[in-house]
Amino acid sequence: MQVLLSFLIFAFSSSVVLANNASLTGKDLEEFMDLNKKRASYFSAIYSDKKIDKSAKQLAIESYGTKERDKLFSIYLERYRSGKMQYGFILAMIYLEGGIDGGHSGDVVTWLRKAIPTKNGDAEAILGILYDNGHLVSQDGDQALEYFQQGWAKKSPIAGYHLARRLYLASQEDNKETVVEMLATARNEHIERYMLGSGMTEDPISGAIYGRLIRELLGPIAFNLAADYARENGVQPDLEKAAQFYAYAAHAGLQRAHLALAYMYKHGDGLEKDEDRAAERFKAAASCYPWFLERPEPFNYELELCQAADKEFAQIADRQRANEASIWPILGMIGLAILASSNGGGDVSSYYEPYEVDMSIPIDVQDAWLP
Repeated sequence: MQVLLSFLIFAFSSSVVLANNASLTGKDLEEFMDLNKKRASYFSAIYSDKKIDKSAKQLAIESYGTKERDKLFSIYLERYRSGKMQYGFILAMIYLEGGIDGGHSGDVVTWLRKAIPTKNGDAEAILGILYDNGHLVSQDGDQALEYFQQGWAKKSPIAGYHLARRLYLASQEDNKETVVEMLATARNEHIERYMLGSGMTEDPISGAIYGRLIRELLGPIAFNLAADYARENGVQPDLEKAAQFYAYAAHAGLQRAHLALAYMYKHGDGLEKDEDRAAERFKAAASCYPWFLERPEPFNYELELCQAADKEFAQIADRQRANEASIWPILGMIGLAILASSNGGGDVSSYYEPYEVDMSIPIDVQDAWLP
């Protein structure tokens, strides 16, 4: 899966690179494409939240060092100086990785601004980050907000993430639904651009980092909002609304949201009763690997939920197999007896501890320029 992810990131990166590098031929072109592939693999290895073989990760990291970065930067700089303004964006991205010499710090903002007409909102989003943090420019929150809004108007997932993050920090209680919907849209745009290889950007950093950041913010906020709707809290529970926001959290890869939806499908709470869909959700919840950063206590709890989901999925699968084998009268009764002896579900909101939404993701550009 990791190899496939790296390939997809590289594939769409390459489509734009190749179209504008007719002057590179033979070994030069081969070296250029190899450098881009190493860069994509490097950031995939560093920022992906999926499991990866340690030796493969180490190789990816060691294969993209200062020498490779300098060479790639010089090639893109030559392309930019030949009049191809779209390369301003990737020049800025490589420079902001760190380690580039040559006194180009004053050029980064110019590169990004020149790239705005040729890009899909990401150049504006990166400018917003720089102004928000006062890196290479004077700190200006209003200017940052304006750039984020311009980027989001073009559906940049980076801009959407930062706008949603700002909105959530400004007023957590009043804007949860708006924040979730904005992040869900950013998540869809991210999949379209960076995972499906639409060719709308040529930089792998955005794909490697922001897919994870969007999920890490969307999942917990959507889950907690869903749980609020599922609980009474002094008012009538709204299980239909709960299902809607559990679905958002599940879309972010949150295991316990899949489990919540599975029980809702199983019992017909807020959703039409559907054993097949319940089985699909139980299977997803039984993946035994959380999308989110592993922290000791939540991870143990996730593992417990994973085991519960696996048991539920096995029971449904056994019953369905018994039915298909036309010996339902015998095995079906055994299956029902097993179900009767198990927990068997219940109030959706009673199964899940609320998430602690972690807003401590570093945003210091000088230490780690992409939050």
